[in-house]
Amino acid sequence: MVSSLSLHLLALAFYRIRWLLSTPPHPRPTWYPSAVSTSWRGLDDDLSSLLASLEMALEREVREEERAYSEAEERFRRASQPLIDLVQDLVGEEVEAVLGPYRLSGELTRVYRDFLLLHTDRGEVLLRLEAVAALRLRRPPEVRASEPRRGRSGTAAEESEGGTEEQAAPPEEPLSLDFAAALRHLSRGRRQVRIGLVNGTVLSGTPDAVGLDYLLLAEHPAGRPRREKEVTKRTALSLASLAWVELAEGRGGA
Repeated sequence: MVSSLSLHLLALAFYRIRWLLSTPPHPRPTWYPSAVSTSWRGLDDDLSSLLASLEMALEREVREEERAYSEAEERFRRASQPLIDLVQDLVGEEVEAVLGPYRLSGELTRVYRDFLLLHTDRGEVLLRLEAVAALRLRRPPEVRASEPRRGRSGTAAEESEGGTEEQAAPPEEPLSLDFAAALRHLSRGRRQVRIGLVNGTVLSGTPDAVGLDYLLLAEHPAGRPRREKEVTKRTALSLASLAWVELAEGRGGA
């Protein structure tokens, strides 16, 4: 779109050319203003200077419009971008996850439909995405730009090749696996877990069952196998009350 400045310059050029073409080539009277006495010899210089100014103004206007369009496009992209897309760019980074009263630090290894997989000093931790209040990068941007990405293995075959790390979730496509399905996988494997609730309570035990929106936890001391004599209580937990689930060492017994 041509601005008013461009229109004024075009109009000025048009009238300037018309005036020069209508000027007779004979000398002007001595009383004629010198500013108007432009010779035919200077016509090319005048036109070149005028058109150059006009071209620079138009180029500047085009650049400004392109910049404004790019900024508007980026704002629209950001406005329609869900958190899950933003978090996917952080895979392989050292982050600090803030979940209510909890601060968990480690490497973000996988991003699933509604939860994240964080590798900490204690092991693998599942973070429910809706419970994550913030993710803080532990490395400054300039360090991130200068170092290669260190993303951990994302396939079951690669993780089992080393033989030292067990999977926290079944080998499915990340966006096809949700939090409840991952918990069912842990329940089938009789995995001992530590669970952090959004209110700050931490429980230890073995998941007995996972329903549509709840988890049935057999609570027992951490590090002890799940046996009936060790189970202190069975607690039904709403999945919405879970902030994180940490895989503990060992498996529950019969």
